[in-house]
Amino acid sequence: MKAVLSERKSNQLLAFLLIFLAVICLASCSSEKTNDNSSRYFLFDEAFSQLFPVLTARIEKVVQAESAGQSGPERGRISPIPSLKGSISNLISQWTQKGEPLTIIASPLARKLILEDGRLQGSAALITPFGDVVYDYDAAYAKIAENLAGRLNSIQKKEKRQAVCGVLFQENFMRQASALARFEDVLKQKAGGASLIIKKVAIGADTVDTDSSFTAQFEEIRREKPDMVLIAVDHPELVQRWAREPRQETEKLFLAVDASSWGGFSFDTRLFNLTILGNEALMADRVLQKARISVPGQQAGGSLELVALPIRTTWFRK
Repeated sequence: MKAVLSERKSNQLLAFLLIFLAVICLASCSSEKTNDNSSRYFLFDEAFSQLFPVLTARIEKVVQAESAGQSGPERGRISPIPSLKGSISNLISQWTQKGEPLTIIASPLARKLILEDGRLQGSAALITPFGDVVYDYDAAYAKIAENLAGRLNSIQKKEKRQAVCGVLFQENFMRQASALARFEDVLKQKAGGASLIIKKVAIGADTVDTDSSFTAQFEEIRREKPDMVLIAVDHPELVQRWAREPRQETEKLFLAVDASSWGGFSFDTRLFNLTILGNEALMADRVLQKARISVPGQQAGGSLELVALPIRTTWFRK
């Protein structure tokens, strides 16, 4: 297992997620229709590529391979955020010289700036990972609720008491509030006698001390002595720290964690009883499919059901 990211990198992840959430609405405003005769390109900002390294590497490799041996403009670029706008202006100038239709795989921030530039209006299909191709969190959280409900019912039957389930939830560009609502509905249906404690974490641009904000909410849940907790927040290093803390009252605590938005963060899966992971390689393949790029050995399907680690699981909306 590689060393975990530094605190600074973990905070950079948080900052990127905030940017991502702010631009995702704009990212849905462009046409997604692709042209089989169009030229394919990609444009990612550096923060996105660092957060999703497997997806970035796969898309970069495939797009570059498609144009191998061909002359013409640069097929793609990963640009630091400060110079992203200049990169977009430069590449659009290259890409529009022939006047041919374009298909561009773009990070949400790159997509926003492409739309603001305006020169590709009506001549380019923009495809965004986690925007045009998304994980199906509603289905995933319904499965998690069923899993936890079974455990809660078992506790109530065996110990003749009300079981307690806590949820610490942060909405982000990938994981919407509807997932939490689905979880709550299913848990109440399947384990109606259990107590459910939900804490929603709201992190805005004016939030300076994210550690304290997350920890305060987590401690509120802990004070209720829950039997299990589902943690879905975008601060992986902090969540690991919580899981490692020796606490007598949580020795038997069942910890479920949603790590699907943690990207390239390397963590110890043994700390958690149940873990949700994204699948960047499958996400990349689905994005490439949408861009109509053929990939040898491409994963056309993908598991849609919940299983615990070490198996990686992904839910895609159909």
